[in-house]
Amino acid sequence: MRVRGVGTINNSEPLYIVDGMPIGGGIDYLNPSDIQSIEVLKDAASGAVYGARAANGVILVTTKSGQKGATRVTYDFSYGFQNPWKEYDVLNATEYALLMNEGYLAQGKAPVYSDPYALGEGTDWQKEIFNYNAPQINHQLTISGASEKVSYYISAGYYSQDGIVGGNFNRSNYERLTIRTNNTYTLMDQSAKRNFLHKFTMGINAAYSRNTSFGITTNSEFGGPLGSALGMAPTLKVYADDPEALLAEHPTVVKDPRNGKPFSIVEGSIYNEMVKLVSNFWGELSIWDNLKIKSSLGIDLAFWGNDGWSPAYFLSTKNFREYSEVWSSMNRSLVWQVENVLSYEKQFGSHFIQALVGQSAQGNMGQNLSGGNRYLQEEDPYKANMGFATGTQEYQTASGYVYTPHRLASLFARVS
Repeated sequence: MRVRGVGTINNSEPLYIVDGMPIGGGIDYLNPSDIQSIEVLKDAASGAVYGARAANGVILVTTKSGQKGATRVTYDFSYGFQNPWKEYDVLNATEYALLMNEGYLAQGKAPVYSDPYALGEGTDWQKEIFNYNAPQINHQLTISGASEKVSYYISAGYYSQDGIVGGNFNRSNYERLTIRTNNTYTLMDQSAKRNFLHKFTMGINAAYSRNTSFGITTNSEFGGPLGSALGMAPTLKVYADDPEALLAEHPTVVKDPRNGKPFSIVEGSIYNEMVKLVSNFWGELSIWDNLKIKSSLGIDLAFWGNDGWSPAYFLSTKNFREYSEVWSSMNRSLVWQVENVLSYEKQFGSHFIQALVGQSAQGNMGQNLSGGNRYLQEEDPYKANMGFATGTQEYQTASGYVYTPHRLASLFARVS
């Protein structure tokens, strides 16, 4: 039997349940080292208790807990690197110039390049944008153990990764900091003396994560760094022949952050941040025989947003912009859930019966605030915010809204 409020349904994502708490926005906040098991519920019977939310499947994630024995302290460290798997074989400058000359001659026009062989190899723009041997670093510290009354698992993790495109300019990287504690306490256990109200257990699963990243524009129908690297002429140079003269004439010329020289690559960076706190408090009382009641309160509190900026730049007389711009977006959301479940399990010879009945309530609320402006006082990544922009009201943008609060209430029962 099932009675379920419709609530809000995502038409493409599965429902993620982490330690009994439904999680929105995916599970990238989790440290993979903290995961004990992942179970996928994809048939109607197994996902029935989640109602319409299980339309795209349910993924149950269980995190680690302490095991009986002495306190165990573990530290893991790993270092790796990544490189482009494949690069396209493109024309060098001489081959490109020869083809361009042939094209012009076929149209009855004069060739563009007087001596293609003098150009040599030219520039392979793939090699200029790729960050070779981009590092990956992972630290993991755990403290765990358990006794007859207490089970504990505490972990802290740090992970960083540089991108293979833009990572060498500090414009494509990722960092994740996680802290988790899973604790269980047996406050009463009189199982040996009586068969009613004989055991009470409670626990808390709490996790904090902070994910930050710098990103660059991805490939799309409007182009992108990889598409541009294949399309740019190999006859173009990375650095200007006369940098001082170019800087004097065009102060907004783009400079290589590694050596300060004017060069032909520009890409504004986008800073993303997500801070997430997920907690689940629960208590379980053994009422009689194998009849138990479990109550839980879960909270998913998230803050996320992005800050981006793009400088004024000059690449050529046909590719330039005279102003810098900056934008920012901030979001926050709160999801809470209260559940009460009455369950019974019993073995009768070769037969086994399992039954449960429960109630669940969930609420979701949040809001957004965003804005943008032009003309930064300084084109410095650490000062790229709207407070340092001098644009007039004509260029300023601002918007904000409150997510429509919604509630979901359900009753469920199952007998096996």
